[in-house]
Amino acid sequence: MVINGILLDENDEVVIWDQNHPTNNVAWDVRAERYGFKVIKISTPPEPENIEQLIKPFREALTRNTKVLAFSHVSNVTGVALPAKDLCRMASENEILTLVDGAQTFGPMAVGLHDIGCDFYTGSADKWFCGPEETGVLYVKRDRIENLFPTIVGIGWESALENGARKFETLGQRDDARVAAFGTSVEFNAAIRPHRIEERVRSLAQTLKEELKKALPNVKFVTPVERELSLGVVIFSSPEIDMDNASRNLYEKHNIGCAVFRGANGGIRLSPNIYNTMEEVDRVVTAVKSLA
Repeated sequence: MVINGILLDENDEVVIWDQNHPTNNVAWDVRAERYGFKVIKISTPPEPENIEQLIKPFREALTRNTKVLAFSHVSNVTGVALPAKDLCRMASENEILTLVDGAQTFGPMAVGLHDIGCDFYTGSADKWFCGPEETGVLYVKRDRIENLFPTIVGIGWESALENGARKFETLGQRDDARVAAFGTSVEFNAAIRPHRIEERVRSLAQTLKEELKKALPNVKFVTPVERELSLGVVIFSSPEIDMDNASRNLYEKHNIGCAVFRGANGGIRLSPNIYNTMEEVDRVVTAVKSLA
């Protein structure tokens, strides 16, 4: 909705991160083919040691023609957490719009959108938030509402115009049961409290990394080990593990679900959430060790 709602012409540039989810990358490429603007895809260091190393490539990519900076808050393919507040402040100082994909932070992180300072933020309810599928959130900063065009215009458009961001909700018939279920998920997360959820997710992920290091001497982490450079996604590999069969073996022999990425920077992805326990982390480490 944001990608299709911003006015861009052939002289404009959009900067994106090569570790974005395809939804926040391929969609820009498709629209650029139609309207002629330029998409600049940047890379960050494969093993970042500090926040500045993550900011620098973005800073160097910005030009006077840059109109949008779009990035995943946390990458689903590496687990790297970008310093969203710093990037949004840098973009704002250069009058550049920011689109933050929060699929990996909506739920496991206590996100303060006004503090981050982004213009647009999206989140998927069916991931970390434990809500129903095909629901989510779209945040549009108040002073950007007028200049963001809706992707769909339907019944209720005239009245929606009088209610700010409601103009993005004239979507026709929708599944009200899912929307109601999403509200229940909001109440559930609020009852636990976002800051407690974030602390729990970080503790589980950090413990998982530390125990994997002990269990697998040759383990290689794609996800930064440093707490401030990651969140809940943990991706790792080991030369002793048969990566082609890792997912099947973990699932069939140990009842553990995971994702496996191929390639030079690939690995096993585990994403401990609020409902997981430290005992389950120990069980996962034991199972992974048995694959080596």
